[in-house]
Amino acid sequence: MESRARAGTELASCFLQLLEGKPATFYDDGINLWMQAVADQLFGAARPYCYHDGLHGPECRRRKSKQIEFTGEMWIGDDSGDQWTEPFWARITDKRLTREGIWIQMEVGEFSAEGDLLTI
Repeated sequence: MESRARAGTELASCFLQLLEGKPATFYDDGINLWMQAVADQLFGAARPYCYHDGLHGPECRRRKSKQIEFTGEMWIGDDSGDQWTEPFWARITDKRLTREGIWIQMEVGEFSAEGDLLTI
């Protein structure tokens, strides 16, 4: 539980740096691992026998002044040892001005979910 909370906090910190213009380094800054942890938390109940195993070909772009969008493929694995990729999309929005926190919307394959990054 503590590592998931830390993942949300660290991803939020990295997101704020991206808003300030820092280039995205998915593997050096841990964005890849944090996206895995957030995906596991968001989709764990819907996909109990699957795990999220990292991004493939990730891209990042600033969509609006308070919003970053990520695209690529997410590696998925299951209990049988199979692995495959599914389309990945996430949008993180700074809604702290309206007291809604830092909001994440994520889609992996046909699954989608959203929530406050710090309380997921």
